[in-house]
Amino acid sequence: MSQSEQRSWVEAAQQGDESAYAQIFYHYQVSLFNLARHLVGDPDEAEDVVQQTFIKAFRQLPRMRDPDSLGFWLRRILYTTSMDLLRRRKRKAEYPLDDQLRHKHAPSQSPEKDAIIQEQLDLVSWALQQMPERYRAYILLREFEGLSYKEIAKTLGEPLTTVRVALFRAREKMRELLQQMAGEDIE
Repeated sequence: MSQSEQRSWVEAAQQGDESAYAQIFYHYQVSLFNLARHLVGDPDEAEDVVQQTFIKAFRQLPRMRDPDSLGFWLRRILYTTSMDLLRRRKRKAEYPLDDQLRHKHAPSQSPEKDAIIQEQLDLVSWALQQMPERYRAYILLREFEGLSYKEIAKTLGEPLTTVRVALFRAREKMRELLQQMAGEDIE
């Protein structure tokens, strides 16, 4: 979606155009659900978080000042809603990475290679589940959503230096967990 298309959806929605609300919803629902599922760990709770995110966003949309930041704004609302849920429930994520992450690697001609890749994905999934929610969010936003440091800072409303330090610590924690699981040094 282009910036001008996004801007026109936001402006139309701010004027009460229900089809613009629908366009925003359909464009962002899958990516927000995947992020929520990783953050909260339960698909049913992730659906609730996404629904709450859109309700909050659509209520606040008339007051949105920068239509070009819609994606960041929605992710920030989702992140805050997810963290609120986790604080209330005090639960860790229990579900593996979604199929989208598993499909990043096309099946090879070798079942052995596929088994190794699957094992590596399972290890990464396990490590993500063991990490504190905040670190998990940083890893997911950077490595799986592909956001830049500036985009993460904007999404989470944190200074760029905080993002860099927290992402460094999150990667170190992931490395420690993978080393612990593998029982060896991992580069």
